[in-house]
Amino acid sequence: MLERLTLAILILQVASLKEASVRADSRCPMSLQKVEKRSHADQDHYNALPDLLDRFQFGELVIPPGFENEQNPEASLLLDQLRTRGIPVRTIAAPLRWDQGGARFTGLHPPVHWRPEAPDNARSLVLDAEYEGRHLLLTGDLDQLGLSELVSGPQPEPPIELMFSPHHGGKSANPSWLYSWARPRTVVVSQRPPAPGTTDALTPLERAGTPLLRTWQRGAIHIRWTPDGIVTQGFLDFNGSRALPAWPAGEGASSRHVFAMLLSSPWVLHDAAGRMVIGLAGFLLGIIACALLAIVEYGAWALVVPPRPRLATEALSEGECETASDPLDRPRPISALTDDGVKLAGTWHPAARGDTGRTTLLLHGFAEAPGAAQAQRVAALRQGGWNVAALDLRGYGRSSGTFASFGGREAGDVRDWLDTLAAQPGQARPLLPVL
Repeated sequence: MLERLTLAILILQVASLKEASVRADSRCPMSLQKVEKRSHADQDHYNALPDLLDRFQFGELVIPPGFENEQNPEASLLLDQLRTRGIPVRTIAAPLRWDQGGARFTGLHPPVHWRPEAPDNARSLVLDAEYEGRHLLLTGDLDQLGLSELVSGPQPEPPIELMFSPHHGGKSANPSWLYSWARPRTVVVSQRPPAPGTTDALTPLERAGTPLLRTWQRGAIHIRWTPDGIVTQGFLDFNGSRALPAWPAGEGASSRHVFAMLLSSPWVLHDAAGRMVIGLAGFLLGIIACALLAIVEYGAWALVVPPRPRLATEALSEGECETASDPLDRPRPISALTDDGVKLAGTWHPAARGDTGRTTLLLHGFAEAPGAAQAQRVAALRQGGWNVAALDLRGYGRSSGTFASFGGREAGDVRDWLDTLAAQPGQARPLLPVL
């Protein structure tokens, strides 16, 4: 009964802080005579209770003085929900002690009628759960005046075996004199990771040798009483790597172990060195991504802004001019003006066997200036009786324009070339060019 009751207490604290959860499709088989809801009326300490009502059978709910008040209507609605279900709600205050299931529970704070004007945190319910001489101290969000009131009472004897750090390890809630009073052998703190390069109020305690279980490192903490003391195990612990005692064999033990290993396999890093490795890997991946982006950017720029080398067709034209006896057989430059004002250039190569009325528009590819292969095509087409208009696309050769448009404007440029060539002097028949 003790372990069941203690687990219920821990579920109320940890689940409400969203450090652990219960499967929504399974009901817990526990039947509890009493469930203690300690702490105070902040939502992060009671917002999991409605869900637990559907998973556990409650015998009684205990709250500190001032938990239900006009300034916190949500807490009042929650208590009304419990009363509607027939669950008694009892307000307790220190000093109070009761025995149940072989365990002894002692309310240490707040005293009866103690400072009703104090903040909720200062009036958090502090509960000492003891079994076989081992003490567990639950502190809620105890802070400020509440801490002073707590340590003004008798010092725990024997010292506390396991203590929950007040208010998530906050500096104002964890002075060194609190731990000098409690003398805990182990401390559990539910907290988020600290900012890089900073420490929290519990760091000196940890440096002094007190074991400190942080939920951001270990996950939800499972607590179990044994003949040798209170044993703890984090949800993220795996394969006994934290040197914690193994759980007893029994129903569900194997599934718990397998589930923990799935969520916390050895490649998951939780310490500072692991974060440094992950950060370095991310930095290297960023450098690789930047290098790949630079390569892609250079390739795209080479396509958009092509080079302007001396064209092989220009050399071919010069050779034809030197060998042609008839001026009409000599290549001549041609040009066209586009709708957006770009002057396009090209070279007209007459057919070698006289005008046959057949004309070819010879276009080169993107990022590829007309070369020797195109000059060879011009010669072959001319010998086959074709007039050849070897054209420089915009941005290439002798044509104006700074950028290529990958066909966006070039299609219109070809239409302009057709109109220009059809209207050139000496065209005796309709021009039906072949692309």
